[in-house]
Amino acid sequence: MRIFILGGGFGGLQAATTLRQELGPEHDVTVVDRNPKFVMGLNKPRIMIGQSRVVDVQHDLARLNPRRIQYVDWEVHEIDFAKRRL
Repeated sequence: MRIFILGGGFGGLQAATTLRQELGPEHDVTVVDRNPKFVMGLNKPRIMIGQSRVVDVQHDLARLNPRRIQYVDWEVHEIDFAKRRL
């Protein structure tokens, strides 16, 4: 079974990690996001006041791949539930 998680923010990453831990290898878990980088929300105020730089606190979503979570840099325009397609 293929599972697509739309959005690589905190919630999407937590969902992907939990599903990967709970499901067997016959399930493919894929995170889809148009931004290949993730910045944890708690760092954003520090960036705004100059205590951190974005480049220092962002994480590449491709780092999910060794955890058997695929990342796709893609923008979803439509979800077709009847055909089960993005």
